[in-house]
Amino acid sequence: MFAIIDAHGRVAQAGRVLRPRYLLSLVAAMFAVYLAVLHPWLLRWGATAAEQQMILPGDELAQPSAVRATRAVTIDAPPEKIWPWLLQIGQDRSGFYSYTWLENLALAAMPEVHEIRPEWQQRQIGDRVPMARQDVFGGPMRDVTTLPVDVLQPGQAIGHLPCVYVLQPIDARSTRLLCREYNTMPLLVRWLLWDPMHFTVERRMMLGIKALAEGRVYPQPALAIPARIGWAAVGIGVLGLFLAQRRRWPWLLVPSAVAAPVLLTTGNADGALAGFLAVGITLLGALLWGRRWWPPFSLIAALVLLVLLVTPEAYVAFGLIFDLLILLAIAVALGSRQRHQPAAMRGPTPGAV
Repeated sequence: MFAIIDAHGRVAQAGRVLRPRYLLSLVAAMFAVYLAVLHPWLLRWGATAAEQQMILPGDELAQPSAVRATRAVTIDAPPEKIWPWLLQIGQDRSGFYSYTWLENLALAAMPEVHEIRPEWQQRQIGDRVPMARQDVFGGPMRDVTTLPVDVLQPGQAIGHLPCVYVLQPIDARSTRLLCREYNTMPLLVRWLLWDPMHFTVERRMMLGIKALAEGRVYPQPALAIPARIGWAAVGIGVLGLFLAQRRRWPWLLVPSAVAAPVLLTTGNADGALAGFLAVGITLLGALLWGRRWWPPFSLIAALVLLVLLVTPEAYVAFGLIFDLLILLAIAVALGSRQRHQPAAMRGPTPGAV
């Protein structure tokens, strides 16, 4: 039973608030907010009304029935500083400047190259841009794991349906980077899967290109370092909970089976840790609370998706949330220890003679 301590030291049961029907109602309300507010916003993120209606390269290739989304960001650099980074997009070059830890969960072996390479400054119509390592996902999967260059206007536009990236100068020192996306998927698939998933990685990609063209480190080390500490601390905590009881030891193989291939095939510890935590926390909750776990789990999953959508740097956001949860757990543990300490060990009451 969940409980909280009120101001008078009495125990107030929170079980009623956490009943499945209340939690599921909250999840349904969050989904309604997503459809009414967040989904329209993510389709036009950063773009003005004029940019959404603008005719862009690639429009002539899209199906008339395709739903269009236009996203944009201002970069404090001229187009000639941005264009080389667009040419280097691809798993075989600089990667996609997005969430490498998420991409590597799919064993993409996505690199992170933060320099311009002269040998990567050529593209032509028909080139195939790999999204994952082709020694693993090539062959019969080549058409699914590579993207053809359909649009190429040097210095201005490059892309592949369903996404085309366009550079529009504002002045001598700044540029608008636009992304026009075309979607013909069924409505529910687009609403529930493609739009939120693709927006999450695409926004991070555009912000990554912005930072590289401006010569900045992104995310800022002042935030990235404490975030990494939070991820590591929660990983140690989840591992400790599995090891705390012998009967849980065999179950540790399940999250390990997710993390190990990521680490071995991509070398990305962040992706391996993310996979370990996603599966490990889900499994631990089921082991500890059984069927009672799934209603709160649905709320946790909805909050995770919300963080991915609304925060421009999800890795840092999750890490800082982990930091706060750890500090809260320490504060609660210290408070509980103080309350259960014998009166003689607490020292004299303030004001006592």
